[in-house]
Amino acid sequence: MKNIVLYNRIIDDNDRFNIRPSDLPRSVGGIRNITAKGYRLMPLDMKIITPENIEIKYYLAGIPTRSAAFLFDVLVQFFLIVGLSLTISATLDVYFLRSLGISKAILTAGIFIIAWGYHVLFEVFFDGKTPGKKYFGLKVVTTEGQKIEFFPSLIRNILRVVDFLPFCFFSGIITMMLTNHHQRIGDFVSKTIVIKDKNNEEKMPAAMEFPQNFHNTTKLKNAVNLHGRKRF
Repeated sequence: MKNIVLYNRIIDDNDRFNIRPSDLPRSVGGIRNITAKGYRLMPLDMKIITPENIEIKYYLAGIPTRSAAFLFDVLVQFFLIVGLSLTISATLDVYFLRSLGISKAILTAGIFIIAWGYHVLFEVFFDGKTPGKKYFGLKVVTTEGQKIEFFPSLIRNILRVVDFLPFCFFSGIITMMLTNHHQRIGDFVSKTIVIKDKNNEEKMPAAMEFPQNFHNTTKLKNAVNLHGRKRF
C-alpha cells in the first residue's frame, strides 16, 4: 500500500482526498472553500514502503518547477543544435564537401538525436537528471523509487508529444493536476515520477555551539564519562 501525505496527514489510496475543509490549516483558508466544493488537492509528497518494510519519503516536484526545468533543457537543446550547425558548416567548408549536399542530412540526423535522445540519455546515464532538472534540484525515478531504465525513459519522452496536445502541454498539465503524484501522461504510462533531489535539499542546521563563557570542568567530564558507560 502506498501512502501520500497531505498537510501532515497520511491518506492511503483507498481514502485519498476524502478530507473535510476543517482538516486544512488556517493559513490556507482559501483552499477550504475549494475543497468544500469537491475539488481535489495536489499532494506534496509520497511515501513508499519497501519490501524490507523501510519507509521512504519523496517530495514531489510541482508544475512550476518542472516547467522551469523543461524550458532550461529546451534552451540547452537550442544551443546544441546551433553549435552542431556551425560545426557541420565549418567542417564541410574545410574539406570542400558542401557541394555534395550532405550537410542537410547530417544536420537533420543531429537535430533528431538531440530532440529525442537528449532526455533519454541524461535520465538513463545521469541518475534521472537532465541539465535542467539538475539545476532546479529534480530527478526522475520510478513509482517504486528506483532508478529509471532505458525503456521507461524512452516511453515517457515519446509520449511528451501527447502531453503537448492540443497546445502548450495542455493535456500534460491537466493530467498532472488530476493524478495523485503529479504525473503527466508519459509519467503515468511509464510509471515514473519527478521528485526533488535529496542532494539539493537544504542541509540540516549544525549543532548548537557552546556559549563563549562556557568552561569545561572536571565534574562535567566525569558526568559525560558516566553517561557514556551507562549507554554502552
